[in-house]
Amino acid sequence: EVDREDTAFEDELRQKAEEEIWERLEEEQRKQRDARSYLQAEVDRGRQQQIKAKFQTSNLDLEEDLVVMSRFREQQKELDRIEAEKEEARRQARLDNVMGIRGQAALKEKARMREEQEKFLSNKLMLKTEQAHMEKLATQAGKARTFYPIKQTQWYT
Repeated sequence: EVDREDTAFEDELRQKAEEEIWERLEEEQRKQRDARSYLQAEVDRGRQQQIKAKFQTSNLDLEEDLVVMSRFREQQKELDRIEAEKEEARRQARLDNVMGIRGQAALKEKARMREEQEKFLSNKLMLKTEQAHMEKLATQAGKARTFYPIKQTQWYT
């Protein structure tokens, strides 16, 4: 009986020890499950915050991009307008230059024609004056003798 009591006592101690070990193991497993669940919840919460922050950042970036694009379009329109004005000014300058060159050519041609006309009129006036002078000389002096025949025919003797 003492053996039985010792064995029963030992069995009881062993059983208590085993129960304590099982309880500790179960408690440890529960703590690990709780810790895992907590970590999983924290990771999930952090990930959701990251996704939300990324979405907000993405939206902000998109809005900023839209603002930048709008500004860029406005600047491009302004540059296009300025470039068109410059091109129109260059075109007008070319037209003015062509008109100026044509005007100069017309003036030069007019001056040349006037000079030719003056030469022609001057020449005509000179001819008329010479003709009048010749007529005056002819009427004043009579007929000019231009032929003088040899008086003797034997000129070689």
